[in-house]
Amino acid sequence: MTAVLCTDAVSALLSAILLTFAYLYLKAEQADGTPFTHRGAEQIRRLGVRTIVLSIVNVALTKAVFAASALPAYADADRGNFSGVTLGITLLLVSLIFRYGAELEEKHAQSPH
Repeated sequence: MTAVLCTDAVSALLSAILLTFAYLYLKAEQADGTPFTHRGAEQIRRLGVRTIVLSIVNVALTKAVFAASALPAYADADRGNFSGVTLGITLLLVSLIFRYGAELEEKHAQSPH
């Protein structure tokens, strides 16, 4: 039970860190008034990378704690990182869309009306 509680606490801490980064991104986007800025695209890209990395770190720490506590292999069977990695990849793809939108905004702003 202690191993499960420790891994859940670590998972909650890593989720809080991601939530903080997401909050900072959303505040910056709100200040900009649009997600289609180079700064916004870069921030969402970094958020995607952090989501992937922290998800993998979470699983690695969980596996280490469960191995150290000599729990059976099935005890952490439902603790995967597929959803975190998928979300991170989605954020990376969204950042590409936002970067393209920022480039279109720049072209539109530079073209004579």
